[in-house]
Amino acid sequence: MNRLASRLALAVLALGSAAAVLYGPGPLVVAGGLLLAFLLPGLALTDLIVRRRTVTGVERAVLGPALSLALVVLGGLALHATGAGLTRASWAWLLAGTTLVALVGAAFRQRFSPDEAKVVAESAAGTGDTPLGGGVAVATGGPETTVGPGRFLLKALPLVLAAAVLGGAAWLSFDSVRQSTATPVTALSVEETGRAGVNNLRPVAVTVTGLVEASGPYRLTVAGSDGVVAEDRTIDVTAGTWTRTLLVPANDRIRIDLYRAGEAAPFRTTLLRRAV
Repeated sequence: MNRLASRLALAVLALGSAAAVLYGPGPLVVAGGLLLAFLLPGLALTDLIVRRRTVTGVERAVLGPALSLALVVLGGLALHATGAGLTRASWAWLLAGTTLVALVGAAFRQRFSPDEAKVVAESAAGTGDTPLGGGVAVATGGPETTVGPGRFLLKALPLVLAAAVLGGAAWLSFDSVRQSTATPVTALSVEETGRAGVNNLRPVAVTVTGLVEASGPYRLTVAGSDGVVAEDRTIDVTAGTWTRTLLVPANDRIRIDLYRAGEAAPFRTTLLRRAV
C-alpha cells in the first residue's frame, strides 16, 4: 500500500472512530476510543515528524502509542486551560482532528519537498555512508558526520514532550489547588443563645456563611417536627454572611433549611433538638 492510500485509510479510520465514540453503542465507543487514544494520532504524527528515512516496524510500534499518549496528556491540559471541558465530544474531536491535521501536513510536506529516498542516498554518498534497505544509512568509515538541526530536533523531541508533560501536570496541580482554595463553602449553623422564657420560646442564633451571589437570593425556612413552616425568610447575599437571632419553641425539635434561588430541595439543613 502506497503512502497516499495508507493516509486515506488512516483518515477514514479516524473519522469512523470519532463517529463511533460520539454516536455508537457501548462496544463501538470503547473500540473507537482506544484507537483514538492509543494509536491513530501517533501514527499520523510519526508520518509528519519523522523525515528523511523509513521508520522500521519496531520504531512505528513504539512511536505511535507514545505520541498518542503524549497528545492525550497535553491535549487534556489544553482543553482544561481553555475551558472547553473534558467531555466525550471534545476528546473525540481533539484526537481525530489532530490525526487529520497531521496527515494533511505530512502530505503537503512530501508534495513540496524533495524525494526522501533521494535525499538519503545523496546524504550517504556525501558522507561516505552506505544506505541499506528502508533508507537507513550505516557508517562505513570516513570523518564523523555532523548531526543536522532536523535530526537533533527529532532526537530531542521525547525529552521536550516529557518536560511538557511534567510541567503541564505541575501547573494543573497548582491550578486545581488554587481554585479549590478559592471556592467558597456555604455553611449553615444554629446555636442556642439563651433559656426559654415564659412563652416557652428560646432564642437561637442562626448563621449562614459563604454565601455566593450567583446562587442568591437564598431562602431560609424554620419548621417544627410536624413539618409546618413557622418562618420563611429571604437572605441577602451582599455581605457573604448572614446572622439572625430567632425565637423557636423550646419543647419541639426544630428543622432549619437553606435553599438556593430556584431550587425546591434544601441546599443545607440543620436540626436543633428540643430543650432539656
